[in-house]
Amino acid sequence: MDILSGRHPKVLVLSPPEDDEALALFRAHSALRPVIADLAHLRAWIARGGKQAVWVKLETGMHRLGEAHPERLAEAAERHGIPIEGALSHLALADRPQHPLTQAQVRRFQALCAGRRWMRSLANSAGLASLPPEAWGDLVRVGIALYGVEPAARIRRLGLRPVMELQARVLQIKSLEAGDAVSYDASFVAPKPMRVAVLAAGYADGVPRGLSNRGMVELGGALCPIVGRVCMDYTIVDVTHACAREGDWASFWGTPGLPVEDACARMVGEPPEIPYTLLSNVGARVVRMARKE
Repeated sequence: MDILSGRHPKVLVLSPPEDDEALALFRAHSALRPVIADLAHLRAWIARGGKQAVWVKLETGMHRLGEAHPERLAEAAERHGIPIEGALSHLALADRPQHPLTQAQVRRFQALCAGRRWMRSLANSAGLASLPPEAWGDLVRVGIALYGVEPAARIRRLGLRPVMELQARVLQIKSLEAGDAVSYDASFVAPKPMRVAVLAAGYADGVPRGLSNRGMVELGGALCPIVGRVCMDYTIVDVTHACAREGDWASFWGTPGLPVEDACARMVGEPPEIPYTLLSNVGARVVRMARKE
C-alpha cells in the first residue's frame, strides 16, 4: 500500500515483519513501514533493531489482527524512540453500512484514535462505496477496486471496468463423435458430433475446478462452455459454434462479455465463490503482461 506523502511515497507492509530476512528488507528500503498488530510485534521489531516509523493495527471488532489497547503500543514506542505514523483497522461487514457491527467498528476506531496525531485508514473498497467520507480516515485501502471489480452488488457502484483478464492459448482442436468422453472421470460425454479446443491453462494456473462442466470462456467471438473436468494444466471447451483455431487466445474472465463475477456465479458450493479468490489465485507460472491504454 503506497502512502503518497509529498515527493517521498511510503509503502505500508500490511503484516508485521516475521524474521531477520524481512527486517533486512526494511533496512534496505527506508520507505517501508511495518504494520504492528500488538505489543509482542512491537517488541520483536525493537529487539531486531527496527528503526523506521510504524503503523498500528487496531482491534475494532473483526477479531483478526489488531491491538485493542493502543496506549500500550504508544507508550512502548515512545520509550524506544519509534514514531507511530498512523493506525488502521479492517471492517468485517463493509458492504453493510447499517449493520450494528459496522457502526460499532467505525465508532471504536474513531475512539481509539481520538487525541492522537496519527494518520488513519479504515475503509476498504466496499467501505469507500458504502460509508460516508468522514468514516474512511485519511487513506482508503482499495483492494478489489484496483482490479476494476465492484466490491459488492448490494451497495453503490463505483463505475469501474475490469483491468485483469485471464487468457490461455488454444493448443489443439479435436473432433468428437457422439459418445466420446472428455477429460478425467468421463464427467462429460459428447451427446452428438462436436468440436472441442484444448486450452493451455488449468487449476495450477488459477482456473478453478469448480468451473468443470459449468464455466464459459470467450473464444472466437463466442462464449464457449467448459466441458469435462478442469485439469492441472489444461481446460477443454466446446467450440462447435465458435470460429476457433489453434494458437487463438481464449479468455476465462475479465472481458465485458465475461466478467469475473460471472465465473463465480457459475460455481456451486458453500460458501459461495467470490471474485477475490479467482483474482488472487492466478498461478505463479502465468505470465503477467501489462497493457497501457
